[in-house]
Amino acid sequence: MPKAIRITPAATPPHSRILRLTPEGIAEGAKAAGLPDNIELPTCSVAGEEIDTGSEAKCFGDYMRIHALESTGGLAYAEMGQYVSAADPSDPAGTNDPAAAQKDADGNPVSNGARNIWVTETALSTALYTSFLAEGTALFGIVVGIALILAGISSSSRSEARCGEAAPPRASGRRRGGRRTPRARRRR
Repeated sequence: MPKAIRITPAATPPHSRILRLTPEGIAEGAKAAGLPDNIELPTCSVAGEEIDTGSEAKCFGDYMRIHALESTGGLAYAEMGQYVSAADPSDPAGTNDPAAAQKDADGNPVSNGARNIWVTETALSTALYTSFLAEGTALFGIVVGIALILAGISSSSRSEARCGEAAPPRASGRRRGGRRTPRARRRR
């Protein structure tokens, strides 16, 4: 069984210490980063807890999304340029124009590192959300399995109650009306 992740101060980067994994902490961080008020913030808390259930994994993924927004100035992946802008290298919006991009030592456009934060965040949060989905699917399977077992037991007891005792096997070779079956006639 995989080991559970334990979120501790030593395991988190300095900018997102344990207090940031609570609704109050993330609200404070979002406000300090200048994120708009219409961004939905997590209402769950995983501070100091092991991430060993699907709902805790989803909660942690929600916090990662807010941390990525804080790191990129509130911009999502699609709102950011592929390259760092030469005019303002500190602007996470960047540019998609290679001619207007900051160049490296070889003269190639510099990739927008802030945009790459979203690539990493999306990959990691997708893994967390998948565990949430897997836990829900497993629970659904268990409930359906129990329901089918109960339906089978109910159906079995109803059919016995309708028929009374089980009918004995027909070893005589005779039909209900007393006539012999074609197979029994051949034996004689």
